[in-house]
Amino acid sequence: MPLRTDGWTSIAVLLLALSALAACRETAAPTSPQPAILEVQVEMAAQPHLSTLYLHLDGKAGAEVEYWTAGARPLRVVSPPDIHHQILLPRLRAGASYDFLVRTSDADGREGESRSGRFTTGALPSDLAEVRFDATGEPSSPLVLLVVNNTPTGGFTGYVVVDEEGEVVWHLRVDGSHASGITRRSNGNFVFIADRGLVEVSPTGETVAQAPADPVGRRFHHDVITTPENTLLAIATDTQTVGGTRFTGEAVWEWTPESGDLLKRWSAFDALDPFNDRGPRFNEDNWLHANALWLGERGNLLVSSHYLNQIISIAPDFQSLEWRMGGTNATIRVEEEERFSGQHTVAEVENGRILLFDNRHDQGGYSRVVEFELDGAQAHRGWEWRPARENFASVVSSARRRPGGSTLVAFGTSAGLAGASGPIEVYEVSREGAVLWHLEVSGVFLLYRAEPLSDIAGETP
Repeated sequence: MPLRTDGWTSIAVLLLALSALAACRETAAPTSPQPAILEVQVEMAAQPHLSTLYLHLDGKAGAEVEYWTAGARPLRVVSPPDIHHQILLPRLRAGASYDFLVRTSDADGREGESRSGRFTTGALPSDLAEVRFDATGEPSSPLVLLVVNNTPTGGFTGYVVVDEEGEVVWHLRVDGSHASGITRRSNGNFVFIADRGLVEVSPTGETVAQAPADPVGRRFHHDVITTPENTLLAIATDTQTVGGTRFTGEAVWEWTPESGDLLKRWSAFDALDPFNDRGPRFNEDNWLHANALWLGERGNLLVSSHYLNQIISIAPDFQSLEWRMGGTNATIRVEEEERFSGQHTVAEVENGRILLFDNRHDQGGYSRVVEFELDGAQAHRGWEWRPARENFASVVSSARRRPGGSTLVAFGTSAGLAGASGPIEVYEVSREGAVLWHLEVSGVFLLYRAEPLSDIAGETP
């Protein structure tokens, strides 16, 4: 006689059977093995701050490398899935032993094999090793890029990146000229000004593109910046004859490295008059001496004229001037007790708030970083900072606002140069004026600027 069951019992039996079948299938399903590591090799680059890790697998997988040395923060780089990996390890200190651990992982994030090893970095170039960087405190950015000039002394001239402890972790030598403005594109490459023109280099120092100077009249100088469209804007000399007299003024050019397009966007001769717009250091061969560019929030372009003691705002379409703050024939007046002179690194940190390094070139005594608030035809001092030990930097120097509200300030003139008091030093200061980080640099003729930097080639702590 057959066994009788009700409906609920039949459903339960069926579910148990299906569950058992699924379990059997899951057990039987083969699991793809993780690619095996066949070879790991580390090769040092020409400079001691970079090495390349070569990782060869028997299948496609992602990779992660951690590397560290005594006294420095561990660093990490990630490489997308591949069979053969060529992984750049940047931000290395010279003359140091580094341990590393490389791990593989599949598309699902499952960790595969790992290998460890050790490598040793080379020494700094002798002329760079003679420069001292003494740091105290904790900066808000992990790195600071310094524009170092030793051309008159024959020492190292170029770009140097130091970490929070003042250790050199990257450098780029400039031969045949002095080092000036440098910027970074969204692809991570650097663009700087050299005698040969504008030069784009990768973090390894390889030249990627170049916009040549014109020996007849266009010489790029002082500053280059990146636009939101990833093009470059740079200052260049512009020589024209006005009223029978030949003057060397300024122009702004835009460069697109991918296409090679190089276009003149603005000329001072279309907006100013070399006979009427003259500052105290005017001469026909160097009418304005522009030294800094900055793109404002509205797309307006700020230009700092060292010889006019003036900041100029150019409309976003490059067709007219919006205003002229301070100095000769100003449309925005600065009170006499707050006036600035010989200023550097202008920035519109907020709409209507202008930050600059005030060298006080014509006043002497001390230099400062100052922020002005624009109020119609008047500019009022909104914030100012000077170090407890007064420092008069008669030329060069910089001020950069950080996202958290602090400011990175560089006094770049060595003692005795053009009446400067020295020393060459960099501070990061809070809005309240507290010193967060201090770097003193010795063995350098000029420090043109100090720029905050987050990474060299995508590495993270």
